Amino acid sequence: MHIDDRLRRMGWRQSEAGGEDGFTVGQPRYVFQIPFAGRPLEEIQRGFNHQ
Repeated sequence: MHIDDRLRRMGWRQSEAGGEDGFTVGQPRYVFQIPFAGRPLEEIQRGFNHQ
């Protein structure tokens, strides 16, 4: 059995490239950028959350 068959049986649906929302397969829907430039490592580490 191929992986795509197993995924379909579990309810997975492949999205169409260039769908109505303008996103293609494999492209993240949301991108977050965090400005680390110029910040010391200790400050960056203090800002991390354990979750």
